[in-house]
Amino acid sequence: MARLNDGRGRPSKGDRDAFVTRPARTVGDEIRQRADAAGMHYGEYIAAVLAREVGMPELAPVSPVSTDQEALPIKRSA
Repeated sequence: MARLNDGRGRPSKGDRDAFVTRPARTVGDEIRQRADAAGMHYGEYIAAVLAREVGMPELAPVSPVSTDQEALPIKRSA
């Protein structure tokens, strides 16, 4: 059952699948560097690379990581 966005948090990206993989350390390091250079989270970068590789570039994530968000204040309880 799909959850509706009630105005809180980021909007849904739609139906997604999840994979777990363990690339060689040097591959992981390169993925992180390229994701940072593209302004993306590494998971989104990996999804973009895979979408292009399987011939579906229109499904590749393109949204960069937002760096202009303000930190939320921390409220301490008594």
